[in-house]
This record gives sequence, C-alpha cells and structure tokens, in this order.
Amino acid sequence: FIQQPFSNGLLRLFVGRLATLWVVVATVLPKISKAQVPDTNTIEKLQRYVAGPLDKTQVPTGFLEEYGAPFIPMAAYNGQLSDSNKIEISLWRLLYFQLQTSYCQAGTNPLPGIVAVNTALQNAGTSAIPISLLLGQYAKIKDNAYTSNLLTFNSSNNRIFDVAGRTQSPYTTNYLFAAAPLQANNYTNTSVRRRTLSCVFPFTNALSC
Repeated sequence: FIQQPFSNGLLRLFVGRLATLWVVVATVLPKISKAQVPDTNTIEKLQRYVAGPLDKTQVPTGFLEEYGAPFIPMAAYNGQLSDSNKIEISLWRLLYFQLQTSYCQAGTNPLPGIVAVNTALQNAGTSAIPISLLLGQYAKIKDNAYTSNLLTFNSSNNRIFDVAGRTQSPYTTNYLFAAAPLQANNYTNTSVRRRTLSCVFPFTNALSC
C-alpha cells in the first residue's frame, strides 16, 4: 500500500502552524518595509544623510558646505589671490556645482543647475573672451562646534544633531569668489592677439551683479 505522508492530526497541526507563520510574516513585513535603509551610494547622498537631522532654517544664507557635493575646500577661494587658488574653467564649474548642491532649504534653489549654466557658457559669443564670474555666500560648521556643545554627532547612526538651548550659532558665514575665462589664451610663438575681456557671465547667491 502507499503510506500517507501525514496523518490527519499531523496535517491539521502543520496547516495551523503554517497559518500562524503567515500571520507573523504579514505583521512583520510592513514594519521592515517602513524601516528603509538610507540611500548613501554617493558621497553627496551620504553627507545629506549625515546632516539630515539639522534644522536647516538656522543655516545662514541657506547654503551649507557640509550638505553639498564635497570636492575641494571652498575656503581657499575667498577672493584673495594666492598660489593655491589659481583657477580655470573646469575648476570653476566644479566650485559652482559644489556651491549649488549645498543649498539646504525647502524652497527653490536660487542658483540654476549646472546643466543650465553649461548651456549658457557654451552659447557665449566669441567676439570677446567671456569671463565666468561666481560670487557666493555659504555657511560652514565651526571647527569648535562639537567641542563647544553647539552640535552633537551620534556615532550609532552617524548623524549630526542640533543642541537645544545653545548660546551661539554653530555656523560661520563665508564668501566664495571665482572667475575664469571660457577660452584659452591665444598666445603663439610668433604673435599675440589682443582680445577684449568684456563679456561677463555672473552667477551669485549673494547680491545682484
């Protein structure tokens, strides 16, 4: 004869446990789906996750360096010429993108995206050498913000939090200045062509140019 794999009693027990397991799964899965793992696949997304809990309305200028794409220290480009802050158009674009992505407010970013900026620069005329000008104002977390108990860093979830009742702002306000010609110079071994530097493309979040 063919032996049945389960007796009626065992079958009822198996079905009962299966039903219980389904109830548990149906209860737990929604909670797991709500506990979303943060998207930190890029450095920019990681920084925004880390600075996420901060009250952005307390950030002066609405631009926070630690919130945007981190490429180079913007403090070096403060308008004072030195050997360490020479600039050309590729570096200008990098600084612009870094400033533009540091906008941390809920409203519309006052600076256009880098694609729109690149389009404007590409459409520049050639009768003069276009100069691309960037004047920005941004905030930066103070070096002593953590030791002075102005901000706290939670190492368990790697996030920054405001400190209630602090007596001063944890931020400093800084200026960013960058200017670069869109075209390379026209010097040759035999001649020098005189060109006019009269076509200026200003981009700023600080004042009207």
